[in-house]
Amino acid sequence: MRGLVLFAFMLLLPAIAAAQPTPLEAPVQRPQRAELSEDSKALQETLTNIIDAEVRVRRDIAAIRRRLRFTQDRIVQQDLNAQLQDRRTELQTLNSRLEELATGIPPEEINLPDRPEFNLDAELDQLLEPFVSMMKVATEEARQIERLRQLRRSTEERAALAERAIVGIESLLAQTQGQEARKRLRILLKNWQERLTAAQDLERTTQRQLENRLQSRGRGSASGKAIGDFISTRGRNLLAGLAALLGVIIATRVFAYLAHRFLERLHGKDHPRSFSRRLLRLAFNVSSVILACVAMLFVFNYYNDWLLFGLFVIAFVAGIWAVIKALPSLVQQASLLLNLGAVQEGEVIIFKDVPYLVKKLDYYTTLVNPKMRGGSFTVPVTEMQGYHSRPLAKDEMWFPCDEGDVVILSDERWGRVTFISPERVVMKDDGGSDNVFDIAEFLSLSPRNMSQGYRTECQFGVDYKHQAIATDELPKQMAKDVRGFIELKFGKDNVRNVAVEFIEAGDSSLIYEVEADMKPAAAWRWEEVRFELARAAVASCTKNGWNIPFPHLSIHKLD
Repeated sequence: MRGLVLFAFMLLLPAIAAAQPTPLEAPVQRPQRAELSEDSKALQETLTNIIDAEVRVRRDIAAIRRRLRFTQDRIVQQDLNAQLQDRRTELQTLNSRLEELATGIPPEEINLPDRPEFNLDAELDQLLEPFVSMMKVATEEARQIERLRQLRRSTEERAALAERAIVGIESLLAQTQGQEARKRLRILLKNWQERLTAAQDLERTTQRQLENRLQSRGRGSASGKAIGDFISTRGRNLLAGLAALLGVIIATRVFAYLAHRFLERLHGKDHPRSFSRRLLRLAFNVSSVILACVAMLFVFNYYNDWLLFGLFVIAFVAGIWAVIKALPSLVQQASLLLNLGAVQEGEVIIFKDVPYLVKKLDYYTTLVNPKMRGGSFTVPVTEMQGYHSRPLAKDEMWFPCDEGDVVILSDERWGRVTFISPERVVMKDDGGSDNVFDIAEFLSLSPRNMSQGYRTECQFGVDYKHQAIATDELPKQMAKDVRGFIELKFGKDNVRNVAVEFIEAGDSSLIYEVEADMKPAAAWRWEEVRFELARAAVASCTKNGWNIPFPHLSIHKLD
């Protein structure tokens, strides 16, 4: 809970700080002598009424004390003591009203309470104390104005109540004939008239204080001075601290850059970074952050700004606590930066189903795939957690195909690949349409690259009447005929080999497989080659007088 409160105060710090000048440098606000308003006659009348009321109350106190000295009855004494206490309280209230009327300052501001003591065992409470105090000061003027408005409404209600009571008593007094009753009504009327006078006096005093507050607020005496004090004191301190923080960070970055360039000139750009060099860089980066924080604290201490100093210490402690919480993850990151983790520089990693070379392992790791457009990019070292790398193979296959290759997918779709990136693959089919695949979807369809050469085949059946030449003469002659047909159709330079192999003796025919191995230049015509194989086999059978059977059903009749 305290952590949430502290976080809220940290968010509200700029607004709170703007309303509170630095304690050591804030100018002392001295009370100004109250000036008489235009209604001086009413003020004089109110002052006279308060003094008369004091004289009357003092006289009553003296009379009650005399009665106490000569009274032995305990019940009467208790009643007189209660009356004496009431009169003393009333006299104290009148004295406060007189002082408030003369100075224009409320009693709660004149009689400042003692500073409350904080729990020394709770360090967090002590750190929160200045924030709470600043918030109270920032809202003091608005709260005082609202208090005076409420008090004015309350006195108006009291005055109206007293006026109604006086009207009722006067009406009853006019109708009353008995002397004793009229005497009591006059006493009651006098009491309510005093209450009315007191309410009216308090209303005038409250109205005057409210007008003074509103005039002071209109001149911007609180907010304007607070903002000016913040800019000239705490704002200056904050800017100086931030300048020290950024200055140290920039200076260390420049030093690191110059040292890196020097080492590149000394060892070459492609020289692998050793473990000691990586460890030194990691330690340097951590030290530079700590040094920047110390510089900022030094500036706050130099300006004696204990508030910003304490706030930054709280933020620093919170940062250390966050580091402790994230320690397992940070240890993994540190091992990666030191090239001691599961992913190492110069090895291959399978990242999002695609192999990449870990070209540079740093805070931002560089991954490279030479087969792709945009195949060189950087990722935070945190994304390397959970992966593992392996040594680079001699003939590493970075992707199943290149742009321009003809591929066949496992779902029988085929076409020429026109675009490859780390996110998608575009394949143009025979009709000219572009088929777009996510990289993972494309790889899951097991693409077969035809642009490196390929084999296509078909099965063909010959009648059993040619059984005598089925395994020797027939396949050799058919292979010769088919090769000549294919070379004539697609060019001799595009044909590697043609073969005919006897597979099995089927139910109604002798089954052969006709195969053609084509070179990469014929990749786009692979489907046409498959069709031409069957056509060439039929032409060979026609040329040599070999019958092509058809499936038939034999029926045997039982005797």
